[in-house]
Parts: sequence; structure tokens; C-alpha cells
Amino acid sequence: MKTINVAVNKVTHNQGIYPRFSTDIDRIRLFSELIECGAHFPPIKVVQHDGFYVLLDGCHRLEAYKQLEKPKIPVEIWKIDQRHWRLAAARFNNLSSKPLSRQELQKTIRDAWEIDDLRDMNEIAHELGCSERYVRKILKPVHDTEKEKLKKEVISLKKEGLSNKEIAKKTDTPRTTIRRVISENKLPNREAISDEDKHTGGGQNGTVPKWPPFKDAENPREDENPPLESAVGYCYRNKPDEIANNDCFIKEPRSIIPELEKLDQKKVIRNGTSAQTNQPCLTLSEKQALRAMELAGAGWNVEQITKRIDRTEQFVRNVAASVIALFQNQSSKHPLAGRSHAEIAESLDMDTSVVEFIDEIVTHLPGVIPERKNIWWWLRENFPKYRSGAVGGGSLIDIVRYETIYWKAIADNMLPSWEEEKEQMKPLEELPQDIEKRFLNYMDLIDELIDIANKGGFKADKITQAVLQRCNMVVTIQNKLRGKLGQRNISAEDNKNRESTG
Repeated sequence: MKTINVAVNKVTHNQGIYPRFSTDIDRIRLFSELIECGAHFPPIKVVQHDGFYVLLDGCHRLEAYKQLEKPKIPVEIWKIDQRHWRLAAARFNNLSSKPLSRQELQKTIRDAWEIDDLRDMNEIAHELGCSERYVRKILKPVHDTEKEKLKKEVISLKKEGLSNKEIAKKTDTPRTTIRRVISENKLPNREAISDEDKHTGGGQNGTVPKWPPFKDAENPREDENPPLESAVGYCYRNKPDEIANNDCFIKEPRSIIPELEKLDQKKVIRNGTSAQTNQPCLTLSEKQALRAMELAGAGWNVEQITKRIDRTEQFVRNVAASVIALFQNQSSKHPLAGRSHAEIAESLDMDTSVVEFIDEIVTHLPGVIPERKNIWWWLRENFPKYRSGAVGGGSLIDIVRYETIYWKAIADNMLPSWEEEKEQMKPLEELPQDIEKRFLNYMDLIDELIDIANKGGFKADKITQAVLQRCNMVVTIQNKLRGKLGQRNISAEDNKNRESTG
């Protein structure tokens, strides 16, 4: 990425990839007035293509320069693959003082999938700063249409006598998907087994089985549900969505619960003497909570875990959320930090003893429960489909929301706003006291404005417009101050160099 000045007429506004439906005339007029008064705006973002510069971000700034008949405009030239222009433009615009509307964001998601052929929902979600679940929701009608189209094509080709391998090649679709479509529509599925199939689950007598056979008759089947206390060692369960080979079973991890119960058979009680006790240290809820996390770490989804431990999906998700909440408590500046076990339990509708037990496991047996990031990803993949009522502070949704902000900041090599070091504020003490006080008051004011916005306090369009105009003026002043400070630093460095070489 580099910054240069280019001719305004060399910048093209490709509406095909630009995310905004329209431009704001008042915003363009404001930018024009500020530029005339000497304001300096950040460079617009472009990519170079066929001798021109395709606009990714800065439509209103570009139009303001055109209105003022400015010959050149500062641009940042980015090197981005053409398939990703649309997502990059949406990401840049969404980070501006005027984020994309819901309709603009949804259209970007659909166009990235259908036009740019970006078929990774997680990638789209990451680029746009939204959840994969939201992307999946927007693309569901598109996905359903594609599945229906594929089904009709597969049925038609099968009736023509083509084999599964030929259909897969013709439709550019995995053979496992072809088999599923054929099975769901009860079409004949007999074909010769190739050498390729010998290690991918090919059956005998020239047939391809619907699912691989169970590895051992002694292993429990899906319809059998042994009690939690007997879940020691390994057992294998059929996992129908994986038919890559004969070993496509989900392995149930060894549980640490029996070992914990053995340790509790001898406890130090009363006056420091050791005595035998028959009182179990683990309640059923505590054992179920620990087993839920062990299974989540092994890749089981919430439905499988629910069936295995005989508890609700809400219980399983809340246990995972409580693990994250305990990590969040370790940061004194986290918005949800400083809560007691009882407060975490109340916000998640859990027993306090269960939260206390999980805290002990996380503290003393950290290898038993999945790592913090893995728990977060598991929750994102197993989020509830529906919810009702308001989102309470410290609830599952609130915990995951802050955790998403945390890991996004880590991915961008940044610290979340609440984890910035106090030392970063120390240089302010070098300012005159009255300036320092006014600056801190200004920061408090910004926090209050953000709080009002979060509570929906800016309902009138005129109020919103006035606030945004003043925020834009503040940004302009910041840029001017940054420019002055940068010039001063460069001058100081030049003087230092002259002294060292003199």
C-alpha cells in the first residue's frame, strides 16, 4: 500500500462492486466546505486496474473534490485480488463514520457468494466484521435455491445412466454430495468400485454402502445412551456427515470424572485428620458440566452433547459461556470483569456451585477444558437459532459479543480498548494541567455519546446529523494536529541527524 496524488478523472466509481446504494448530498456539501476551509481528509482507498484507479472507499470525498474542480486527490493504492474488491470496499466503508445499512450489507454478502464466487462463509464474515451465523442466515435462500437446482440436475443425469463419478465431474460437485442427493431421492445407487474407492469406504459386490459399518459390535450405537458414570475409556459413534472412510466415527474422549471421584474418597476433615467419607464431592450437575466441556473439546456439537449428558442445549451453552466469563474476569478493565461466581451464575441461570467447580478445574486442571479461543469458536458454531427478550448484561449473547471483539482485536495485532495499558496515559501528565483536564473531559464526553447511541438515544435525524457533523469536524482537527506533530517530529529527527553527522 502506498499514498500518492492522482488525477481526479482517473478514479472510477464502479457501482458494481461499491457497496453503497446512493450518496449523501448533504455529506458531500459538508466535505466541500471543510476542504475549502483548509481541512485535510484521509486519502481515499483505491486499487489500480487498466491505467485507472477503482474506488473502494471515499465516494463522498471524491465527489467533494469533483465539485470543487480539484485536479488531484490523495489516494491509498491497495493490492487486492479482484475477487475480493467487493468485500474490501464493504469493510472499508463499514469502518467509516457512516457504516453500511442493513440492506447494503446483505446485498454485499449475496453478491460475494453469487458473483465473486467466494464460497467460504467464515471468510465473508471475517472480512465484513459480522458473524458466520449472520452470513449463513442471509445466504440461506440462495443456498436452498442452489441445492434445489443441483438436485434436479443430479436426478436428470442419473436417469440418463451416468455414474456417480461422472455426475460429480460434470456438476463439479463432491461425490459425497452426489451420493447424498441420490440417497435422499431413493435413486438406484449401484456402480462399480474404482481403485479410488478402495480406501474411501467402497463396499463389496460392486456397491457403495450408504454409511460405513460400525467398527465393533460391542461399541454403543447411536440409539443407545449409556449412563454418564460409565463413560470411561473410548467408544465410537457413527457420524453420518463424514463418509470419507471406514473409520468415520466420532471418538468419545476419556473422562477425568472417575479420577476426580477417587481423589475425593479420602478427604481431610475436622481438625486436619484424614478420614474415609462416602459423600461424593461432585454433584450430578457438576459432572454433567465437566463432561459437556470434554465433549465440546472433542468436536461434538451441542445436539450430540445434549443427548449424551441428558441436559438441555441451554445448559450446555451456558456452561461454555461461564468458562469464557471466568477468563474475562481476569482482565480488570473488561466490561464484564469483577463479577463474583454468584453473579455469573445468576446472569446465565446456573447453579453457583457449578460455576465455582468450573473455576477450580480451569485453575488447577487447565488441560481438561478446551482453551479459551476453542470454546469461543465452539459457541459461535453452536449458537442458539432463536432468542426472545432483551439481552441482559453478562448473558450468553453479551459474553460472546465481547469475546468476538476481543479475538478480532487480537487477530489485528491490537489490544481491545478495555485492555490498553495504563502506561499509555502517562504521557498526558506532561501536558499543562488545564489541557490534560479538558482532554480527559473530552474523552468522557465521547464515552457518554457512545452510551447514548447504544441505548438508541439519537432518534431524531437532525440530532444524528448534527452529532455526525461535529464528529467529522473533530476528525479533521485530529488530522491537522497529527500533521503538525508529524512535521515537528521529522524536524527534530533531522536536527538530531545533523548533530550526529556534524
